[in-house]
Amino acid sequence: MYRRNGKRISCEPCRISKVRCDHAAPVCARCQTRGAPEKCFYHPAPMTRNNSDFRQYRVEKQQTRPTTRKSKAQVNPPNQKPDGDDIVSDPAPPSYLGFFSTLSLCQRLWPVATPRWSIPPEDKLSKFKAIEPPLRKVMAYSHRLEAIVRQYRDGMHFIVIPQPLLFDPVLLFLQELGTRSDQEAFAKDILKTAKGNLRLRLAPMTPELGLSDFLRILSTERIRLEFLSLVFSLCGLTSLYADVDGFDATAFATEMYNASKYCLKICRSHNQLNDITVWSSFINTMFLSSLFGNASDMAYRWFNEFVSELFILGFHRLVSSPPDGPFFVLETRKRIFAIAVAQDKSISTLLGRPPRIDSRFCDLTLPFDLDDDEVVLDGSRLETALNGLDADGWKCNQGTKAGQTLRPAVLIRLRYRHALLQERVLGLWMTERQESFSETLHEVYEEYELGKTRIPPQYQYSASIWNKSSPWLCVALLVADLSYLYSGFLLDRMLLQASQISPTRLLDKSAELLSGALEFIQRQSCHPELGGRFPWLFLYYGLPGAGTLAAELHQSTLSRVPIQTTVPVSKVVRDLSVLLSYFERERLPDRPDFQVCAHIGKMIGALLDDTLDRGLPDSTQQQHPHQDQELPELSGSLPHDGLDALNLATDAMASQAFLSWFDELIWDYPTADLEPDSLMEPQ
Repeated sequence: MYRRNGKRISCEPCRISKVRCDHAAPVCARCQTRGAPEKCFYHPAPMTRNNSDFRQYRVEKQQTRPTTRKSKAQVNPPNQKPDGDDIVSDPAPPSYLGFFSTLSLCQRLWPVATPRWSIPPEDKLSKFKAIEPPLRKVMAYSHRLEAIVRQYRDGMHFIVIPQPLLFDPVLLFLQELGTRSDQEAFAKDILKTAKGNLRLRLAPMTPELGLSDFLRILSTERIRLEFLSLVFSLCGLTSLYADVDGFDATAFATEMYNASKYCLKICRSHNQLNDITVWSSFINTMFLSSLFGNASDMAYRWFNEFVSELFILGFHRLVSSPPDGPFFVLETRKRIFAIAVAQDKSISTLLGRPPRIDSRFCDLTLPFDLDDDEVVLDGSRLETALNGLDADGWKCNQGTKAGQTLRPAVLIRLRYRHALLQERVLGLWMTERQESFSETLHEVYEEYELGKTRIPPQYQYSASIWNKSSPWLCVALLVADLSYLYSGFLLDRMLLQASQISPTRLLDKSAELLSGALEFIQRQSCHPELGGRFPWLFLYYGLPGAGTLAAELHQSTLSRVPIQTTVPVSKVVRDLSVLLSYFERERLPDRPDFQVCAHIGKMIGALLDDTLDRGLPDSTQQQHPHQDQELPELSGSLPHDGLDALNLATDAMASQAFLSWFDELIWDYPTADLEPDSLMEPQ
C-alpha cells in the first residue's frame, strides 16, 4: 500500500515508534526481530480520526493492563491491534472467488491477507439487548409455539430445507425453553453465550460430520445468534398459518420478523456468514412474501441480499468448486440454490425486472429426488437410497401412490427445470431484439414443447394428485405446472406480436391459465386452510389469462366478429364469472398484492359487464377478414374509469392492450393496517 505522496506505508508498530520499516508483507523484519509478528499490520488510513469508518482497527481500554507511570499508558495507542479476547479467534472465512479473479491469486500468494477483525466495543453492542424482549416472548409462548411448529411440519408445507435439519433443532430448543423455571436468567445466559460466539466462526463441516454432531452445534450450550434468528423467523412464519384463539398471529409474526432481521444484521456486521445464516435468510424471504406479498419492494430487496449471500458462499459453484462438508449439508445447498433460481425467474417475470441469477455463470446441478429423511442418512443406508435413483436423479418406480406424499425434492427439481426455460423466455422478452430474434424464438418454443416430455408421468400435474398428497404440496405442483404454461403464454405473445401465429393459440393458453386458477379456488372448499393465501397465483397466472380473454371477448363484441378460440364462449363467460365472484365474495386481507388482484378483477368485471350488456356476437357469424367494420364507440357508463387506458376500440388486438396495461401496473404500495414502515428495528 502507498501513501498519497507515493511512498510505501509503514506497519503500525514502526510508524508509532518512528523507526524505519522495510515494508515486508505480511510481517516486516523489525517486528520479526522484536518477536511480535502478531502486532504487525498495515493500516489503510493510519491518521484517520476515531469517528472514521475504519472502526475495526480501533482499540478499547485494556482493563487488565497494569498501571504505568503515565495514565495515558492505560489505553492502547489508537491504531495498535488489540490482543487477547478483543480479537476474533479465527480469521474471516474465505468467500468464493472465481479462478479468473485477481483476488484469488492474491489469496494464494498472501494467505494471511485477511485481517483479524476486532470486535466492536461494548457500547456498540448495546443494542444486543433489544433481542431479549422477543426471546422472552418466545419463552412465554414456548408450548404454544411448539404445537404451532409441529402442526406446520406435519401439515407437509413446502419447505426446501430438510425437516430433520430445520424443525428438529428448533423444536428441541422450544422444548428446553418450556421446561426452564428460571426463564429470565436462562434468557440472559442464552444471549451471553450467543454474544460470546460472535467472536468465533462456525466449526468447519467435514464430510465425516454426522447429523447428531451437527445438531449439537445448534444446542443451547453452543447457541449462536444466527440460530436465534432462525428460531425467530420459523416461529413467525408458522404462526401465520396457525388458527389459535386469542393469538394475534400478524402482530407476533411482525415482531419475530424484526427480531430475526436484527439478529442477521448483527451477524453480518461481524462477518458471520455460514449455512445457518443462509437458512435464516431464506426463511425470511418466505416470511416477507407471506407478510407483504411477492411483489413487495421489501421482499425484493431482501431477496437481493439473500442471493448475494449465496454467491459469497459459492452456492452457484457446487460442482466446479466442490466444498467440503457432509452430504446433507451439500444437498441442502443444492436445494436452496435451485429454489432461489426458480424464485428469481418468477419474480423477474412478475415485475418485469432483470433476473439476479444468470445460469450461464452457475453450475446447473439438480438436487436428488430424495425424501427429507433420506437426505440425512449416512453410510450404507445413504448408498442404498442413492442406488434407487435413475440416471437423471429421479426415484425409480416410486411415484405418488395412495397414501404417499409428494416430496419437496420433486417440486424443487420441477421448478428449477422450468426456471431455466423462464430465463430464456425473459432473455427474449426483456432484451433488444436482434436479427436472429425470430429464429431464437422458434427454437425456445420447440424447447418449451419438449419440456413436459422430460418429466416423469407420475410427477405431471393432474386433479387426482389432491387425493394423494398434502394440499400445500399439491398447490406447489399446480404452481409448477402453471409456471411452465405461462412461459408458453409469453412465447405466444411474442409470436403474435411478430404476426407469426393467429390469436387462437394465445387465447387457448389464456383459458388454461384461467382454469388453473379456478382449480385452486375449487380446492379451497375442501381445504379451507388454503383460503386467503397465494395471491401471487392469481397475479402470476390467473389474472393475465382472464384479462386476455375478457379484453378479446369485449373487442369481438364491438366488432361483431367471433372470438378466435377453440373454447366455447359460454365456458369463457362462466369461468370469468366464477373468478370475479371469488374476488367479490372473499374478504381479502388489506395487503398490496390482494388489493392489486381486486383492482384487476374490477377491470375485468367492467369489460365483462359491458360485453354482456351489448350482447355477445353470434358464434356462427362469418365475416371477410378485409371487410371494413364500423366499430362502435365505448359506452361512457362503464363501471371502471381505467378502461379508457386500454384503447380497446382500436384495430389492435384487444388482449395485447390489456396485457400492456397489466405490465405497467404498480404492484407495491402501503396498506392501512400493515405498512412496511411499521416494521421498525427494535430499539
